[in-house]
Amino acid sequence: IDSFLEEIKHPCPAHYNLADHLMDLSRRDDSYEMIKKFTKHSKKGYQSEVKAATSVNSLLDALAMSNSVGARRASFLSQLKAVMWRSALVNTRHLALGKMRLFQTTFLALLLSAIFFQIPDKAETSVNKIGVICLAILNHTCIVGFSVMRAFIADKAIYLEEKQLSMYSSTVLFLSQNLTDLPFSLLHGVLYSSLIYWSVGFQNNPSKFLINMAAVTLSDVCSVGYGMTIAALARDFTRAQAINLSMFSILALFIGNFLNPETLPLYLRLARYFCWMAPAVELAAITELKDSNFTSTQQGSFNGFETGQIVLEFYGFETDSYLERDFLWLLLLICFYRVTAYAALVATSRKAGRKKVEIQKA
Repeated sequence: IDSFLEEIKHPCPAHYNLADHLMDLSRRDDSYEMIKKFTKHSKKGYQSEVKAATSVNSLLDALAMSNSVGARRASFLSQLKAVMWRSALVNTRHLALGKMRLFQTTFLALLLSAIFFQIPDKAETSVNKIGVICLAILNHTCIVGFSVMRAFIADKAIYLEEKQLSMYSSTVLFLSQNLTDLPFSLLHGVLYSSLIYWSVGFQNNPSKFLINMAAVTLSDVCSVGYGMTIAALARDFTRAQAINLSMFSILALFIGNFLNPETLPLYLRLARYFCWMAPAVELAAITELKDSNFTSTQQGSFNGFETGQIVLEFYGFETDSYLERDFLWLLLLICFYRVTAYAALVATSRKAGRKKVEIQKA
């Protein structure tokens, strides 16, 4: 392929993905002439396999034939390394997206810190602490899920083309996407929770800070899986937005325990168990308020709350074994959304393959 591109004076630029370069060439007005030249170029070694190509799809098929030995026999690790390297190059070429996500994370953290700056440790302000935890996790989930959903849909479109050429498997793409996004999710979660925790005036306790940071970070990791699931199910970004709006509106009902699930229909009560924000908020809120004691000058003006435990019970937080329960809940949801996204991606690729076969038969 490289020798052919050199021959037609359109070599692949340095640090540029070869598949993207070929797609760019296929959109040119003189692509038909390129197809004819490639056919002549390939007849030397692949005369029996390569036929006269008359469309963009036939050009891609011919390219796959000429590279089929290396692509089909490459080991799983070799495929994973190649796709991860391409993902890294894509992130390098689109630094603006990463900078925008970092800017949104920092701006939102500073905004919430300014609004809820140094909340006093009083009974009447305890609800403010629960509120800032809910807002912080809810808003950052929207940022993470939206950015991942948009990027994954773009990568899925390329993958569906390359999948038909047997370049790599669904597992390779899915693992590469998760592994390349994981460092960014961890970085943003740590930065976001660190800025808010100390500015808002939560308890000056390292262990409580680490639990709060773990709750925010795990929520972000779960948001990535949720975004991938929506992107894998939707055909395009417009449909993904519509699905996300419907799903997220239901999941957001269960953040902060401000709604009694027992008063809802059964199907909505079951939806609560798929809301990763609920255990993240519960984990952070209980950790912050469980050991709080309000002095006599600080109580009496807000429902007679004397301790943080009373506040938590008033809002329906279950404090018994909350650490084990909420961490396990978050980990299970991380696995659930990853498995669901992977299954949806495999189903989408198989559907695209069957559709292509039907078109070829027709």
